[in-house]
Amino acid sequence: MATQREKDAADYLKKHKIIELMDNLTGMLFFYRPENPREFLIEQLEQLKISQQRGVKGPNLFNSANLDSIFGILDPANQNYITFTQYKQALTTLGIKDINECPEGVNEDRISHDTFKTEALNSFVFFHTDFRPYSPGRPPTELSMGTVHARSLDPLPMRGPELGVQPDDIEAPEIDPEPKQEVLENKDVVVQRVHIDGLGRTKEDLLTYEISEVFRAKNLIDVMRKSHEARQKLLRLGIFRKVEVVIDTSRGENALPNGLDVTFEVTELRRMTGSYNTMVGNNEGSMVLGLKLPNVFGRAEKMTFQFSYGTKETSYGLSFFKPQPGNFERNISLNVYKVTGQFPWSSLRETDRGISGELSFPLWKTNQTLKWEGVWRELGCLARTASFAVREESGHSLKSSLSHAMVIDTRNSSILPRKGGLLKIHQELAGYTGGDASFLKEDFEIQLNKTLFWDSVLSASLWGGLLLPIGDKPTSIADRFYLGGPTSIRGFSMYSMGPQSEGDYLGGEGYWAGGLHLYTPLPFRPGKGGFGDLFRTHFFLNAGNLCNLNYGEGPQAHLKKLAECIRWSYGLGIVLRLGNIARLELNYCIPMGVQSGDSVASTPEIAGRLSRLGSDSREALFCVFLGGLLCERQALGRTPMAVTIEDLYRSYGVLADASKDNLSQHKDAYQVILDGVKGGPKEKRLAAQFIPKFFSSFPELADAAINAQLDLCEDEDVSIRRQAIKELPRFATGENILRVADILTQLLQTGTLGGLFSQILQGEDIVRERAIKFLSAKLKTLPEDVMTKEVEEYVFAETKKVLEDVTGEEFVLLMRVVSGLRVLQTVNGRQQLVELVVEQAFLEQALNPADPDTVDRLLQCTRQALPLFSKNVHSTRFVTYFCEHVLPNLSTLTSPVAELDIQLEVLKLLAEMSPFCGDMEKLEANLNMLFTKLLEFMPLPPEEVENGENSANEEPKLQFSYVECLLFGFHQLGKKLPDFLLDKVDAERLKDFKIRLQYFARGLQVYIRQLRVALQGKTGDALKTEENKIKVVALKITNNINVLIKDLFHNPPSFKSTVTLSWKPVQKTEAVAAKRPSGEEMGSGASTKKQISPQPRRDARQIYNPPSGKYSATIGNFNYEQRGGFRGGRGRGFGARGNRSRGRIY
Repeated sequence: MATQREKDAADYLKKHKIIELMDNLTGMLFFYRPENPREFLIEQLEQLKISQQRGVKGPNLFNSANLDSIFGILDPANQNYITFTQYKQALTTLGIKDINECPEGVNEDRISHDTFKTEALNSFVFFHTDFRPYSPGRPPTELSMGTVHARSLDPLPMRGPELGVQPDDIEAPEIDPEPKQEVLENKDVVVQRVHIDGLGRTKEDLLTYEISEVFRAKNLIDVMRKSHEARQKLLRLGIFRKVEVVIDTSRGENALPNGLDVTFEVTELRRMTGSYNTMVGNNEGSMVLGLKLPNVFGRAEKMTFQFSYGTKETSYGLSFFKPQPGNFERNISLNVYKVTGQFPWSSLRETDRGISGELSFPLWKTNQTLKWEGVWRELGCLARTASFAVREESGHSLKSSLSHAMVIDTRNSSILPRKGGLLKIHQELAGYTGGDASFLKEDFEIQLNKTLFWDSVLSASLWGGLLLPIGDKPTSIADRFYLGGPTSIRGFSMYSMGPQSEGDYLGGEGYWAGGLHLYTPLPFRPGKGGFGDLFRTHFFLNAGNLCNLNYGEGPQAHLKKLAECIRWSYGLGIVLRLGNIARLELNYCIPMGVQSGDSVASTPEIAGRLSRLGSDSREALFCVFLGGLLCERQALGRTPMAVTIEDLYRSYGVLADASKDNLSQHKDAYQVILDGVKGGPKEKRLAAQFIPKFFSSFPELADAAINAQLDLCEDEDVSIRRQAIKELPRFATGENILRVADILTQLLQTGTLGGLFSQILQGEDIVRERAIKFLSAKLKTLPEDVMTKEVEEYVFAETKKVLEDVTGEEFVLLMRVVSGLRVLQTVNGRQQLVELVVEQAFLEQALNPADPDTVDRLLQCTRQALPLFSKNVHSTRFVTYFCEHVLPNLSTLTSPVAELDIQLEVLKLLAEMSPFCGDMEKLEANLNMLFTKLLEFMPLPPEEVENGENSANEEPKLQFSYVECLLFGFHQLGKKLPDFLLDKVDAERLKDFKIRLQYFARGLQVYIRQLRVALQGKTGDALKTEENKIKVVALKITNNINVLIKDLFHNPPSFKSTVTLSWKPVQKTEAVAAKRPSGEEMGSGASTKKQISPQPRRDARQIYNPPSGKYSATIGNFNYEQRGGFRGGRGRGFGARGNRSRGRIY
């Protein structure tokens, strides 16, 4: 225990700073090592006395240049400022105890270079004046003589928060020039040894890479800088809790006069650390357990495990991290995880269970990341009100993908940058390494920042992406892009833009977005130099678009679609920067370019951006909406609070729990339900169910309830409209019965059909397909009092809109719908239908015979037009097109179906249309083309040698089926130009033609006799065998040809005979004395009466292969199954719908 005298001595030494003075003098003595130590000490004491008397700087080891070097160590990024914590640590290390706690820039946590030097030099002057000598960088606990000690000058991250104050804003005081003297950093030193004390499980070879630069230092300041950098590298490894640096002169036998020893005193982290916390929010509570194992194998490996158990879901994740020794930025990580995410804008819940491997490495000025991920995804509905499109996406899928990311970031801050730029490029390829998700995903982000006048910052950004499905399978809702909200296009609800179904947003396959931002100080700078500098005024302009693309259309079509219907918004707000961790925005937005289905935010938006401090500096976005303040989108006025889903369920609970006698007392709760019709899609769907349930208990609100339900019946959303109409009968009580009945009748005539056509035009593929099939099957069953003339005209008008973008199967079904409308059974109506088919057939374009889709389009349209032709509704345009474009390319046509004889199919369609051909502009040219094609299938007789035998070994092949079609068509068109075969026109042509007819007829007669003999005596079941069926058809063909040849053998040729084509159904003939049927009732050239009925089926058409040889033939059959659909997608030209799965129609 110290005596009173010892205490008095200690107080005396402390009061007059004797120990500090001796430390200072001793340190200077050992550093300069003068020849005469006594004279050196006397000189220093005299200078100290002068500094005390004059109030100037006293003797010390550090001058202005030394302070510049120390500041450079603290500011390696050359930002020209350090944090307040770094400032205090540096002055403490310099031995300054009475530190100014309120230097300029402390409120912004930005101490400039000039401020640091001024405070340090002023402290030196004050110390020396008060006999407070400088202690040369020695830690308070280190008092050994002759040792230079240095402690880390940066216990916190190098880059401090940027809170709005720039170094240029600080006016530094004038500093008097000081006499030149030898400075510390100019002394040459050699680092002889580096010690690392405190190692346990860490391998020394790992640390060798991190401290190697210390040995290359040339002077003391360089040693301090490189030691500090080595300390930062050691801390970055994440395996040490604390790292201290001690620099001492070398000792021992081999010690050099200028040798230094550097010692790193480290404290390792525990082998295992854990954490436990609870989270409550979004009607859910969860318990989170964390476990971390740093430095697992002694080379900075890290293993982390996190487990979350909640009331709704359970998640976990296990990761392993391994850096490359000496290059921490080059590292690998492996992850196993299960995580569940909820996406209310899509009514979707996604649970992912997967593994991933990641390789990160720097390359030039970029940071590169390669990643493989295999994930088992389970998609489900978040709410019972989820749309059918979301439910259809529900289920399990497996994704295996390879991805690459490149980042170039030169910004001075990731939160509120003032200068620099950012470039991010990301690619992901799925499907080639397994899984059932196949796509190529590309996206990018560009950001540029520029400091302007008056401390303003202009920032411009652009980002976009494309998602390309590989194969026929469409992309998943979990892989698409989403847009909208305060972190992308402000003014729109979070991710609530673009394709949607029943209020659920489905994302898009292509998007772009951009923004222009101006950040300025507050107008009057309240609290300048303090708290007010944390705020910035924010002016912005955002724009973008999100849609699905048809990848068969090419880049120009994609750009055109992305340039259509651009959403944009502008506004202003306030930005608050929270250090280097986060920023908050409070903005007022005016959205523009809002499209149908987009959801616009009705409240001012608060958006935040978080920056997680760590090696990867990843960013997370979060968004919340400010409750209690609802603003009009066009004006700055307040409106009542909108009803939410929670409000509806709460009101429903109040009414459901109330007794029947007390139910009428809860009028306010029912009014809340009525107000739900003014909410969003989900609120409207609930209101449509709740309003009729309690309708009878509130008679005073009956009119308001019925009107609210009627508003829902006329809503644009089909699901809302359907639900509201379904509940209408519950209002049919008492005096409301007639009113409801009248409403239902009106809805049936317009609303229901309108809803169906709305789904066909805008709905998803599966809904569209079902709606078209429903119309085709059910519309013809409606009674005449429902299918009025106005309704039929409405159906026809809407069908014409739909036909602008259809597949082949849809085209057939819709033609059945309109063909059955009574309003179109007139000549004028059928002519309109023919014109509709002509538009689909593209008869104004030349035929591409090599394209099977083009050929299929023509065949399908012709089949649909055939039942419409009559003596008043002509087939002239189709017959002309066949003669001018099809017959010249007959031999080169590509069949859309492998088994189909495309040439015979085309000729049969031409034969069926020819009786209804009207006046033709180029009749002779078209008839000549038909005649030329007929000659190709009617050969000349083979030449005979003198002994009467054929000169050729093989007889010409007679194709009777082809000849029947061509001869019938020529016979029908020849009626319009009887002089075509007259002698005076072209005698040689007629002579040649009759020779061919005679030769063909000889073989025909022989074959007819053979067929009759084969069929003689066979009736009933005997004629139903496959072989006899073919012979019956063959007999029809040959008889038809025989009749037509007889007509053409007349001189002049006659065109009076009528035949029924062999593939047409046999019909009963009229009595001879019966009235000749009109052209509207005639069949295709036959004398039988034609019933007005849909097109005859060709589901099992028998096609005859003619015999070969002179008079004999081989018989075969061919079953053709009509396909009924154009191959490909939908759309005319580029496609009106532009949907991914609908593409081009043919």
